[in-house]
Formats: sequence, C-alpha cells, structure tokens
Amino acid sequence: VRDGVVLINGQKVKCKGVNRCETHPELGYTVPLDQLIRDLMILKAHNVNMIRTSHYPNDPRFYELCDLYGFYVCDEADIETHGMQFRDLKYPTHQLSWGTITDDPAWREAYVDRAVRVMERDKNFACVIFWSVGNECGVGSNFRAMADYFHERMPGCLVHSENLTRLENMIEKGVMTKEEAHWENYGRFADINSRMYPSLDDVKKFYISETAEQRPFYLCEYCHAMGNGPGDLQAYWDLIYSDDRFFGGCVWEMIDHSVNIGTKDDPKFVYGGYFGYPLNDGNFCVDGLLFPDRTPYTGMLEYRQVLRPARIDAFDFATGVFTVRSLRHFTDLGDLDLKWTLESDGKPIADGRICKLGIAPQESAEFCIDPAIFRGLTGDCYLTFSYLQNADRPWADAGYEVGFEQFEAPAAEKKTAAEKRELSLRTEAFDYLITDGCTSWRVDRLRGLIAAIRAGEKDLLASPISLNVWRAPTDNDAKILPKWRTELLPLADTRCDKCEIVEQSAQRIVIAASLTLAAPSRRPLLRAELRYVFTDEGAVEIEQNYHVLSISERLGAAYVAHDYVDESCLPRLGLQFSMTDGSEQLSWFGPGPTCSYSDMGVAARMGRFEMTVTDHFEHYIYPQENLAHSRTRRFAVCGDDGVGLRVTPAGDTKQLSFNCSHFTPHMLDEAKYDFELVPLEETVVNVDLLQTAIGSASCGAPVPISQRVVPGDYKFSVRIEAV
Repeated sequence: VRDGVVLINGQKVKCKGVNRCETHPELGYTVPLDQLIRDLMILKAHNVNMIRTSHYPNDPRFYELCDLYGFYVCDEADIETHGMQFRDLKYPTHQLSWGTITDDPAWREAYVDRAVRVMERDKNFACVIFWSVGNECGVGSNFRAMADYFHERMPGCLVHSENLTRLENMIEKGVMTKEEAHWENYGRFADINSRMYPSLDDVKKFYISETAEQRPFYLCEYCHAMGNGPGDLQAYWDLIYSDDRFFGGCVWEMIDHSVNIGTKDDPKFVYGGYFGYPLNDGNFCVDGLLFPDRTPYTGMLEYRQVLRPARIDAFDFATGVFTVRSLRHFTDLGDLDLKWTLESDGKPIADGRICKLGIAPQESAEFCIDPAIFRGLTGDCYLTFSYLQNADRPWADAGYEVGFEQFEAPAAEKKTAAEKRELSLRTEAFDYLITDGCTSWRVDRLRGLIAAIRAGEKDLLASPISLNVWRAPTDNDAKILPKWRTELLPLADTRCDKCEIVEQSAQRIVIAASLTLAAPSRRPLLRAELRYVFTDEGAVEIEQNYHVLSISERLGAAYVAHDYVDESCLPRLGLQFSMTDGSEQLSWFGPGPTCSYSDMGVAARMGRFEMTVTDHFEHYIYPQENLAHSRTRRFAVCGDDGVGLRVTPAGDTKQLSFNCSHFTPHMLDEAKYDFELVPLEETVVNVDLLQTAIGSASCGAPVPISQRVVPGDYKFSVRIEAV
C-alpha cells in the first residue's frame, strides 16, 4: 500500500470481487473439483478478479486454481460470533455486543489458532493479498492477537478487519468515545479501511471527502444480490473509479445457498423452513448472483457490464470519432475485437469490426467510423459497440461478449399515415360504447375504467384497465414492506367519483373520469384525473394526472408530529390489465432482453426484442417482481394470429415501463417457492410511469428518496390500440 492505494506488482488495481461460500445444491458444502473450476470460469467470464472466502478458508484446491487462473483472494479465518451477541442498552445495535468472546482472554488461544492455521496452510499462495481475522465478531483483544501473529509471521502483509474499522468510524463520528469502546485493548491494527453496506452518501462523506485517511478503502460486502437486484452497482462503481484509494469491493454474494429437492433436469430449490426446522433464516441464504446450479441471474449480467474492461465515454456522430479507454492494469486489449452495429428500429443497417484492439493497460486509442453512414437516418437508431473475445479461452469461446457500449444516433422521426375511421358513441345504463367499425371499446361508467376492447370479433381484455400501485415485493423491499402491508397496498382499489363525456365528434370522443385509490379502512393513497381520448386512428390515449397524497394530506397536519419525516412511497404508479387467453407473443422496442429499472439496467441494451410471454419471466427461487423494462418506446402483446394490443407513450410522455407475465403481483406475493406457481392462461400486463428503485436494501442502505414513488403530482399518457 502506498499513499492509501493498493498496488499489485507496482500497479494501481481495483477489486472487482464477490463473496464466495462453498455450496452445492446436491452435495452441500462438499464442492467437487469440476465445480470449483466452473465457479472460477463463470467469474472470469463476468470480469470478476477477486474473491473473499466468506467466512472461512476454502478447499485448498481453490487457492491453487486462483493462482493458476489469476484471482486476488481475501483469505478469511473461520470465526464469526454473530450468534453470541447480547443487547447493549446504551448502544443496542453496536457491534461491541458481538464481541463477548472476542475480548475474552479465555478464548485467545482458540482465536490465534485459527490465524495460525489459515496462514500456515495458505501463506505460499500468490493469490492471497489480504488476511482477514474473521467476519462479524465485534472487536476485542483476541483479534489484536491474531493481527499481531499475521504481521509477525509475514511482515508487510495486509490484515483486514471490517469490525474494527467500522468501530473506528463510529468513534470518529462521535457516536462513542475511545474509552467506551475499550480502544486500549486493540488499537488500530487493520491495514485496510473496510465497510459493509454503507450508503453512497456515507461513502462520500466518511471516505471520499476524508483526505487524511491513508489506508485503502474496501467494501468487503456491498450490493446485496438477493432476489431481483442488486440495483445500485453502477452508482457504487462510479465512486470506486473516482478515487485511487477506493480499492473496490466484493458483492454479497456469488451463489444462492439452496437444496434441490427435484432433479437436475427439473430442479426445485428450497430454503430455510422448508424441512420444518423452527430455527432458520428463511430465504436469507438465497442471495447470490448465480442460481444454485450456477445459472446467472440478471444481477450477474449487470455486474459483468459494470466491470467491462474498457470504456467508450462518448461518440461524435458528426465526425465518427471515438476513443477506447483501457481499464486493465497488466495486459493489453489485444485479446478483444470491437464490433460495431448501427440499427434503425432494431434492424441492422451497417456494421464493422476493429480486430485486436491492442491498447496498452490504462491507455487510450482513437478510432473513426465513416460519418456518412449516420446521415439521413430515421426511426429509433442506436450504435452498439461489443467487446468480443477473439480467441477461445478456458472460460469462454471466441466471440463471447465481455461488455458493450451504446449510443443513440440522431435521426428523424418516422411518419406513418394512419387509416381514419369515423367514431360513434352509444350511452347505456352502466357503460359508454365507442366503435369505429373495426375496434370497439367499453367504458364502465360506474368504475370509470375501460372494461373491454374488441378487435373485430376478438375480445382482447380479460379485466379492466385499472390503476395499480402494487408490485410483488422484492427481497430488497423487505425493510419498507411492513409499511406497505400496514397500508394494505395489495388491497387498494379505485372509487369512481365522476365519469362523463366531455367531447364528442366523428373524429374524437373524450371521456373524463375522476378516481380515488384507497385500501379498505384506509385514507386515500392518491387521486387521479383520467381522460380517455378516442381517436379516428383506431386508438385510445389515456391521459393520467395523479396526485399521490402525503401523510399530512391523508391524516391532516394536526395528526402528524412536527418533526416527522415523511419517507412514504408507493411500489409503482401506473396501469394494470389482463389480456385474454392466447395473448402469448410479446415484442418491444426498449431496453432488453434483461430488466431495466431506474437504478438497474446497464446490462440491457436498446433494441427490438421478441419472445413469448411464458419465457418473459425470471424464476427467482422466492417469487417476486421481475423483468420490468423502463425507458421503453413501445410494446405489443398479441396472439398467434397477430391480433392484440400495442402500447406507446403519448403526449409529453416519451417512455414508459412495462412488464407482463402469466402471474399477477398477488400470485407472486403469495407463493413461497417458484415451483409452487401455476401460470394463468391470461396475460397480466403492467404499464407504469415508474417504479420505486430496486436498490439492495435487503442488507444495505434504503433506496434514496429521489428514486422512490413519493407523494406529489405525476403526469403520464399512453396510447393503446388494437393491432
């Protein structure tokens, strides 16, 4: 370490790491050699360069393989006293309460024995760059004794103790004094300033801006990859790259811990509680970037893209000039080709390839594409660069993509002339019926909702187009979920206060509805003014004006404490409806094929995608919200006959978020295991203005207020047409 920077062979490096536990869905903690190799090959293929052996020394063969394939390792002693914590009345959440035996001299020999055994066994492996005294054990003199052994046995080695450096931070913040912390028992023995799950704001405040700190900053755990997530990887890496002292971090964690009670061909993964044991952590062990069988989740693909080995920060469409910047530290980019493709509305119109980039570590090179190909473009046009391996590697074949860049090309909007049809309106006792001769719509006057859409003789809706604020909770919603359930959000429904015709002609019919959304026995959550604008182009535009009520608006200012901070939010804000049986074919132009949320989606690229609704689902072991696509320009759901609905943004709305599957949010919410789910024949469609971000709050910081659906006013317009 020099000036707070970790140097490997004299080079500034970044830890692009994961926490790895030894687990196998059929063999438990006994991981065979072929699986050890496969684990490392998966990490290589996803640009990972470091592993923390959480929370015990791994199979000795693991270190040999890390030496062979090139990984850094934080080798952790087999100590955790988390279960021994007591409740300190003055500091009830303070980690000193974990350290009962860590500061007990009677246990010193047992602690030091673990230090001796891990270092003596692994001291000659080049991959080990940190020696960790243990995991969540609080702090105490026994840890100091372990650190002294490490330093004496291997002078100059780097000793890691997240517990100690977290306590140092508490002392620096004035939470407690050195005397209260018994600082004289251990002092400052850690060589790495380590944290678990700090918020982005805390990282900026307590490290990035703290220029006096001369130790590297390292996140031994961050971005908890539990279920749908993690949602904040890119934001953390923006900070990591901003300061040489910020060494990087290890995502928690690599692999779901789960037992397969099915077969290899038809796995059924379960978690704590399934076998009836009263003491268990539920699905809190199902928190990996990989399924138990090592299939990557979207989170793993997200991490690969965040860690890609090069960057193109900008592209000049006027000149065709761009610069490729290497993020490697030891090898050039000669093993990578750069393929580029220009697409219009998802169709390739030009491509090219730069072979063997060959850019030296930490250097840049300028390239050029003939700018003439970017003239006269129309439609949604994107230029995509792919970093492709140009030779077979042990972890991937030639042509494998290690990352990509994408830029929107300037283009004119495509104009299409729509067929005009005269509209007619019939008012019935409970409905308004609108038709143009080809498409007909029914508006339920009592509910203020579009209840039916019919294309020719085919009914397209299986349920009304309703307001919706609920999503199947993600694991990362766990901390805010009790509040959502207290508000009975899953049961929220609309009341129609008014529904009337405000404009009528052969070219345009407008029906306005005033709606209130509330849960049973609860004050209203929001009020909405909807305008259904039926046009002679065979479509309806739904103009939505929402006012999401604050706590003081719902309860009255007199019932809210003057110092109350309203951090309430809704899971999502938009529309939901079901389409009739057979609505199975999905296509969209937007981010894909992976998910895209406000804080997650760097692995998704803009383009045109097609798949079945059945395949459009990520089978998390614990069912939850998945595969939404924010920033979508248009999507359609049709039957095999090609008849269905197309949805596009309208008015001032330029993009939307959608997802669809054969499950309602309530079905996903009620299921405990993926294999319990029985799909509907109908297709459930959600069209949202936005969702509260994903984050990684299952074991990390809450989602920032700026990324939540908070009280306030929102406008959202969509166009729905039969196709």
